[in-house]
Amino acid sequence: MDPSLQDNEEAIPARRWTAERLCRASYQELGTPSEVQTMFKNYLLKMSKCRDSLEELLKCRSQNSRDFSLEIDAFDLFEVDPVLGHFILKYPNTLVPLLEKAIVEAQLDLLK
Repeated sequence: MDPSLQDNEEAIPARRWTAERLCRASYQELGTPSEVQTMFKNYLLKMSKCRDSLEELLKCRSQNSRDFSLEIDAFDLFEVDPVLGHFILKYPNTLVPLLEKAIVEAQLDLLK
């Protein structure tokens, strides 16, 4: 695990989430859309692999495509924030658009 995330205060405290609660929870319990975006953006900017990938995307100036891929290691995400990882797997159609916005926000932060 990335040492900078060992005491990540932004991550949802996993101890208040039991397995039963996770199974019954709706995605709204994760937080507002803005809070979810911020959680994921913070994850992207703190994980060195993700940050490096974001920087590479910023350097790419392809005229052929406007679509790019960003590889996220699910094992790292689950290690850092298991609750966020669980909700992404459970509600991908709802959360992926928020994650895409978080990626753009993270890139804008890197450009500053």
